[in-house]
Amino acid sequence: MAELYKEENKLNLEKQDIMPPDNLMQNSTRLNVQQLEMLRLFEHPMPDKAYDEIKRFVVKILAEKVDVEMERLEKEKGWTPDTYEQWGKEHMRTPYKK
Repeated sequence: MAELYKEENKLNLEKQDIMPPDNLMQNSTRLNVQQLEMLRLFEHPMPDKAYDEIKRFVVKILAEKVDVEMERLEKEKGWTPDTYEQWGKEHMRTPYKK
């Protein structure tokens, strides 16, 4: 009987490992045209080196966008290195009831 219980639990664990949580499925959205096109571009396996180059390229583009946006916000809101220093010293934790 104990062996059967272990086997059932093993199968349940394996299902959990491959199945997304229910709330993930409820909140998921469809892929947009650009995302689908990217998936089609990578339909066939490629060498690891090529994949790494593409990944670095995409990360670089996204990092540049973040830099541009941060520079815009710093200028618009008057943020300085002192602002970041002050933020680092603030304690903005959510108070929890004991």
